[in-house]
Amino acid sequence: MTDYLAQNRERLRIEYIPHTGDVVGQSNIPDQYMIAKAAMDAIADIPGGILAGNHDSNTSKNLQYFSEYFGVDQYRGKPWFGEWAMKDNAAHYDLVTMGSTDFVFVYLSYEFTDSSGISYANRIFKSYPNRVGVLCVHDYLHYNSKLSGTGKRLQESIVAVNPNVYMVLCGHNNNEDNLIAEFDDDGDGAADRTVYQLIANYQYIKDSENGGDGYIRFLEINEDAGTIRFYTYSPWNGKTRAIPNDAKTQTDTLPIPWIER
Repeated sequence: MTDYLAQNRERLRIEYIPHTGDVVGQSNIPDQYMIAKAAMDAIADIPGGILAGNHDSNTSKNLQYFSEYFGVDQYRGKPWFGEWAMKDNAAHYDLVTMGSTDFVFVYLSYEFTDSSGISYANRIFKSYPNRVGVLCVHDYLHYNSKLSGTGKRLQESIVAVNPNVYMVLCGHNNNEDNLIAEFDDDGDGAADRTVYQLIANYQYIKDSENGGDGYIRFLEINEDAGTIRFYTYSPWNGKTRAIPNDAKTQTDTLPIPWIER
């Protein structure tokens, strides 16, 4: 997967790669981290961010190996890497410009979506009000495409109160979908902002084997057309997955929500 991304960076115009956690299966086996790090090194020069999922930590919030292989020292000095918070790179933000749009990506690891993580995310989004905000977390949407318990808390306390947040990216549960939400930011009773809440986790979903068959969710932004095209492709089997609400074309194209129309 990462070799494909590296080899096709120019052809696909890949400008940023977010990873929403579970880089390994078992957090206490360093050999798994060595394999994951070797794979991720293929895309080390492409801007991107990562967070720790529940398989990357344990109930005591121990990110020992995640910190060693994907901690602050691995990203410090990257031009897009912003301030990190809490221990072991459990939260951080990235600043990137793609096309004519400035983005701020805020990452909260699985065990750090409590009040301290929420306060951190709100502070960063409010510090960059003119950037398009993207919240990256591990657990947000459920198998049935509804908000999980953590998702409800994060939506209410982060997404709803920051008018510059337009996307949420997550994994954790086995699903591929986009739950669209609208928010009334000025309190006049009419929706002012549309947010795309996206989940991509292929390890056990229908017609996907081998731990997910190498499927990768792509977001293709076309500023001239004012659209975002979502599609899923696997360099492992060469197939494009049909998205449920648009199986005919196997893509899902929607308006860019942060462009005034």
